[in-house]
Amino acid sequence: MYHEFSVRLNQLINCYFSIEKEEEMEIQIAGSEQERNELMPLLYVSSHREKAELESEIKRILKEYHHAQTATQVLDPNNRMKPLDVTKVLMGIRSTRENVKRFEKDGVVWGKRNDYDYNDILKLSETVL
Repeated sequence: MYHEFSVRLNQLINCYFSIEKEEEMEIQIAGSEQERNELMPLLYVSSHREKAELESEIKRILKEYHHAQTATQVLDPNNRMKPLDVTKVLMGIRSTRENVKRFEKDGVVWGKRNDYDYNDILKLSETVL
């Protein structure tokens, strides 16, 4: 398993350093333009308006998660939505964690931001939480 990974990593490194035109780098590494497009996020959280909308969606998820819980349940550190959980909910990424599973049938927030950059959503989730 590690040998295959090492071989693939060496191929990617060699491909990277053999690229002459920087514009073609993403396509050569991905293998084709279609594969590159599937790997690349379509949207980024770049404006203040998008950031504010995303923050309100994160807060909405937290509010729905803690709805009808007692004060002790809310304060329990084991009973918290982590930034990664919120990111998975917004991007529609399935998980074995119960915190994420309970939102899979919620059409309002589940996968609402699946075209956005994963790291943008995760960073904002970390700052809000």
